[in-house]
Amino acid sequence: NSKLISYMDAKEKIINEGAILVDVRTKEEYNTNHIAGASLLTLDSISEESASKVIDSKNSVVIVYCKSGNRSSQALTKLESLGYTEVYDLGSIDNWKE
Repeated sequence: NSKLISYMDAKEKIINEGAILVDVRTKEEYNTNHIAGASLLTLDSISEESASKVIDSKNSVVIVYCKSGNRSSQALTKLESLGYTEVYDLGSIDNWKE
């Protein structure tokens, strides 16, 4: 997937472009541990309505992640199908270095 993004690039997009970090794991996983500043949008719940509550506009820069990279890849496809144009996949939460 050409939309995979590295930690450094993700960090840069958050700082320079106000990218929105989205955790697509379950609420339990999110509550246990998540990247600071990340919003929760579980993979199963992604819809036009739920996404619009977390993501300002279809042109917003969005970075999704999960536990292993499987769900984030699915989330990227779902968000793109809803018309979001700038979605990137960080993959596993472990790719975040802080």
